[in-house]
Amino acid sequence: MERSAAGEIANARAYFNTGQTRSLDARLRVLRVLRQLLERYEAELIAAVETDMDKAPYETFMTEMLPIYREIDYYLKHLNKWHRETKKTKRSLFGRYKGALIREPYGVVYIISSWSNPLLDCLLPLVDALGAGNCVIIKTSQLNVHVTELLQRILGEVFSPKLISVSANDHDYVESMIAARPDFIFFTGRPSTGRHIMRLASRFMIPLALQMGGKNPCIVSESADIQDAAQKIIWGKLLNAGQTGWAPDYVFAHDHIKTHLIEAMIAILRSTYGVDPTHNPEYQRVSSRQEFDRLRKLMTSGRIMWGGRANEETLQVEPTIIDRVSWTSPVMREEIFGPVLPVLSYRDFSQTLQRLNQLPSPLCFYLFSQDNYEINLIKNYGRYGSCCINDTVMNGMFPQFPVGGIGMSGYGSYRGRAGFELFTYPRVTTIAKTRPQSSRRYPPYPQNWKRLRRDL
Repeated sequence: MERSAAGEIANARAYFNTGQTRSLDARLRVLRVLRQLLERYEAELIAAVETDMDKAPYETFMTEMLPIYREIDYYLKHLNKWHRETKKTKRSLFGRYKGALIREPYGVVYIISSWSNPLLDCLLPLVDALGAGNCVIIKTSQLNVHVTELLQRILGEVFSPKLISVSANDHDYVESMIAARPDFIFFTGRPSTGRHIMRLASRFMIPLALQMGGKNPCIVSESADIQDAAQKIIWGKLLNAGQTGWAPDYVFAHDHIKTHLIEAMIAILRSTYGVDPTHNPEYQRVSSRQEFDRLRKLMTSGRIMWGGRANEETLQVEPTIIDRVSWTSPVMREEIFGPVLPVLSYRDFSQTLQRLNQLPSPLCFYLFSQDNYEINLIKNYGRYGSCCINDTVMNGMFPQFPVGGIGMSGYGSYRGRAGFELFTYPRVTTIAKTRPQSSRRYPPYPQNWKRLRRDL
């Protein structure tokens, strides 16, 4: 049966207009059923990710399934409080008023997810959108064939396609969906695609959120624990073979410890993956031939300190550490999004921070340091979506705090209460008593306006 973008939007909006998604009980029930469904098919979902992405099952559970479960549990615990109506009363010269504020769901949410984390990038915003009372249409990546088919099947078992629908459509269909005017768009992906989505949405004044990553810097100070920093940088860089917007993109190491840091990272790589990771079945491949070729071109500059090999048959790119790169090197001109790690050096911490603040704002900023002055400088003057001190990729571990970028790394934040507020809008109702009314309200106005100051 041929899908119609306008038909999908119309069906979802008609379902939303029945009011079945709006009550607190309905939202909690949907989230509980979703959690039970994910637990029932957990092994199949993880296997589908392994087939599509060559991702280790343990890593999939740790980085994708676990955050989704935590998000659902957090909503089940706190949604009752967020959903409540806020009431106020006001007495003024013009009379007595009652006011009420409640956060209303937008209606039909269109989630455009990335291929890099096929479960996390579509199901985490799905939890927030459902908890907010919306109907949701999910666009998955065409690279994630098995994940898409499985999500279509298991979600279709218990949920109406008018409430949740999943498909992997091409770019033309995405444009048709936006032209059909969903009430909100949530996008995860590259900045170039995000700009295009934003242009399309602006034609119809559709509100949206963009999660886009960026070149996340990682500064390693002279005061850092080098072994600890090396271990955590390599772990964060190689999660999902570096194909995540949270990965440290490049390292800025102090002149005095740069060589020591590189040696420590090489030792960790050798002990973890062996002499040739491209022939290690546990080492993840990159997602496509296009990404494989792009990453190989990025490794043509600088001096390769470790790695540099690539297996064309398996699409595995060896973890690669590159020294002697400059800001004009190809590897420093774009987000790497792969297992390639340039290492630059610095001498003055303050000047380095000033230089980084002149670049497009990253999603994440990483600092390894034991110096409180340096830590406070980053906290108070750094420009980023979130910062993590003495670790990598752990920025999103608090469900109480929002996740999102700034500038080229994103627009809008989600997760927890921030996600609930992202997928709703504040609606205010004011009720006035009909009598008595003040004569000062209507013309002709008195000459003395100072009595109105009482109402301040």
